[in-house]
Amino acid sequence: MHKPFLPLRRMKHWRIAVCALAMAGIQVCYAAQINLGTAQLLLLGISERAVSLAWLAGPLSGLIVQPIVGHISDGCTHWLGRRRPFLIAGTIFTTAALLLFSHATQVSTFLSGRPSPSFALSLAVCSFFLLDFSIQAIQAPLRALITDVVPQPQRALANSYIGVFTGLGNLLGGVLAAMELSKVFPFFQRDVQALFCISALLLIVTVAACVVTTHEEPLQPAHASGRVSVSRHGASRRVAEGDGISVATPLLSTPRLAHAHESFEPGWRGAIQALQQIPRPFWQVFLVQLCTWCGFFTLFVYVNTWVGRNVYLGDGTAVEGSALRTVFEEGVRLGGKGNALTAVITLAYSLALPYLLRKCGVVPIYAFSQVVEAACLMLAIFIRGTPGQKAPSGLLRMATLLDIGMFGVVWATTMSVPWTLIGDALESDHRYARQLGLFTTLFNASQSFPQLVVAFGAPFVLSIAGDDPAGVMFVGGVFGLLGAILVGVLKLDVSATPAVLDEESILEEDEEEEIERERGYALRISQSFTTDGFWT
Repeated sequence: MHKPFLPLRRMKHWRIAVCALAMAGIQVCYAAQINLGTAQLLLLGISERAVSLAWLAGPLSGLIVQPIVGHISDGCTHWLGRRRPFLIAGTIFTTAALLLFSHATQVSTFLSGRPSPSFALSLAVCSFFLLDFSIQAIQAPLRALITDVVPQPQRALANSYIGVFTGLGNLLGGVLAAMELSKVFPFFQRDVQALFCISALLLIVTVAACVVTTHEEPLQPAHASGRVSVSRHGASRRVAEGDGISVATPLLSTPRLAHAHESFEPGWRGAIQALQQIPRPFWQVFLVQLCTWCGFFTLFVYVNTWVGRNVYLGDGTAVEGSALRTVFEEGVRLGGKGNALTAVITLAYSLALPYLLRKCGVVPIYAFSQVVEAACLMLAIFIRGTPGQKAPSGLLRMATLLDIGMFGVVWATTMSVPWTLIGDALESDHRYARQLGLFTTLFNASQSFPQLVVAFGAPFVLSIAGDDPAGVMFVGGVFGLLGAILVGVLKLDVSATPAVLDEESILEEDEEEEIERERGYALRISQSFTTDGFWT
């Protein structure tokens, strides 16, 4: 299969690791938003029914920003390369959004000259939208960058590093959210300010490391239109081994790949043409992801509110310093511990997932993850404190942590299995390689559109459920159950995808053995991080 930007030399392991490191910074920011975003908005005065509307930023950014960024970056001819300019710009705007959201009250007071709760809430909501829009401008180009610069035989290793750093970022974000950071760093007035500032710093450091150590060969204008100019003698090769530089000339040195120069028409017309011809398995997995993320989003928005309100019987809208507000914040911190447990289970289950897929097959494992999602969300309505309690019992806290933590099974599965399936589907046509950024962002729409459904549907569900967030989570569980049914009915028959010739099939025998060694090394990397690098 034709890969027009395939790096031709092996890349050093440390360069692959540093390139993927930016994912850890991104995930810390996401964890900060998920753990304290809703609590901060409630404190600033937004109603529980309206809070889901503030989370519209996520789906809108996924449906609008990601496709635009993906398409533009595919043809970007900047001297830094196709992806790195977007990483830099996205980091700048994400940092600004993190600081503005966490300091909305102080900024509004400074700008207006007096305390203004409505102005502070407006700033917080605007910065909340900016945060989602800008972080999407980092995530999609980062995934495309890793695909651009990492040679095909080392992709398994690169994906392993992505998984490790995603888990570490989620874990670190959950641990930080569970701490009273304002006591550790007394120069911050509130925990949310400390957490968001630390998240911004980690994002800057990790993205800077990625940008500085990863090199892209600038895309030549002749290749930016979406068509490939093919040389009879194939691609020029780099002499230095291990530099990790992607080349902007197509790899056609193998005669059997010489037919692979065909492409879709340039520009948006070609993009529409490509969408019309995407293989059926792509859309099957897309449909299951819609259900998965309808459930996920109810958890993201309401999990800590559910713990603070239902388990601890607190009130997120109460006056700061009051008893109801204090117990609510204790619940939010327990939710942070639950999210940290989710990250640990995610990484542990990720290690077992390859074995389970080989033994059981894709359909049973994928369906099992959907059933786990449905069970966790539906059971939330039954996990609640008793009136008059001073604090939840140890058993109740344990049940709460386990209910949140088991989402690690779902998260590990949904971060690997669907992406593998759609990757196999897209490999049915070599022309999709030229539109990698577009199709990556298109599949992300299966994670963004459900957020619109939840954002607009949650207020209606809350009005019926008496503002109980567990009611919304229960509906999310119904979607998870529907996803499990779809996995079984559709069977996700990727085996029907036409077989195509790819680079791996034409590698020499010793190169194929090297691929297996890289995969083994990837597994050992994951295991070492899991056993040695985690907070317990």
